[in-house]
Amino acid sequence: MSCAKQALGVLASLLVMTTASAARADYFPPASERPAAGVGTMPFRLGSGAMRHDQGIFVRPEIGFGNLSAEIKADGGTQTVNGLASSFGLSFGGVVSEGLVLHGTLGLSSIPGAKVEGAGPITVDQERSFDVTSLGFGMTYYTPDNLWFSAGLAPHVMSLSTTSSGCTTSDCPKDTTKEDFGLGLRAGVGYEWWVGDEWAIGLGVEGFGAGGPDISAYGLNTVFTATFN
Repeated sequence: MSCAKQALGVLASLLVMTTASAARADYFPPASERPAAGVGTMPFRLGSGAMRHDQGIFVRPEIGFGNLSAEIKADGGTQTVNGLASSFGLSFGGVVSEGLVLHGTLGLSSIPGAKVEGAGPITVDQERSFDVTSLGFGMTYYTPDNLWFSAGLAPHVMSLSTTSSGCTTSDCPKDTTKEDFGLGLRAGVGYEWWVGDEWAIGLGVEGFGAGGPDISAYGLNTVFTATFN
């Protein structure tokens, strides 16, 4: 008799467990109750996700301002350009080892109202702009404290544009553009603060120098950076 009671008890327990399992078969737990997916299961990671420059894609746009100067060979001597310039830069690449980034670099610097002095024909009522554009490659190193150092090599295009938009007489000077190509070096240093797992913002100082057959230019800018890695 006791064996029959035990068998009935086991059967009853199995029925209860089966019913409970069936009742939870349609239950889908909320996100807070589900286990987090392991990062290692992802086939490709855009960034380290841990406030570290240890792997992944690297993107750093920057804007700034500073001083831009140039020397231009002209008929009868040399002209000089100097003024406050705005700048824009973009670095795109990837981390090759912790803290070390290799990237391509685009740089733009411009003086909208350039002041030209020196030899050669200079007409007072003409408007001038001086621009420097570079496209090359470089590297950036981040210390564990997120201090960064950058250096790069790039061809530079330097151009001085002169327009006579304010002239209304028949003898207005012609619009001209003097352009030159040269190889240049760029270097910078700065610091960034993490604002997310993969985003950091910061401040830095960058300088460049480039020289061609007819135009040589150099500049020093204060830059504001926003980095994704």
